[in-house]
Amino acid sequence: MADHNGKTREVAEYALHVQCPWRVLDGDQLVTGSYDVHQPGPGWTGDGEFDWDVQGANRFDARAGKLTAYLAAEPVVVTSAEVTAWGDLTISLSDDFRIDVLRTGSVRHEEWRFFRPYRDDDHVVVFEEPEDT
Repeated sequence: MADHNGKTREVAEYALHVQCPWRVLDGDQLVTGSYDVHQPGPGWTGDGEFDWDVQGANRFDARAGKLTAYLAAEPVVVTSAEVTAWGDLTISLSDDFRIDVLRTGSVRHEEWRFFRPYRDDDHVVVFEEPEDT
């Protein structure tokens, strides 16, 4: 598919953009979550400052690399999706994987969005509604 710059790239049929806390679970084991981005990865000795924004330096990069390799080798299928009244999202996947998206803020801004990339279809967007005045 051609992106906005005209370059050809492979994209999934659907996309989920998340701007709030999230986690990926394998059964009852936490694989990774949004907070892991700010934690040092394996091999960090504690000497010097930890720079979370360097590719491969944080815990998320290490954990996500292993998860990506597994998902590339094993077909994973969405088995169910549920949105709570609060806007939390749970996506259950085959092989007992689960993605939890947790809306935790009280400020009005976008929490997450589900859509079909590069199409003019409607997007499902979850955000905090303004209070009635």
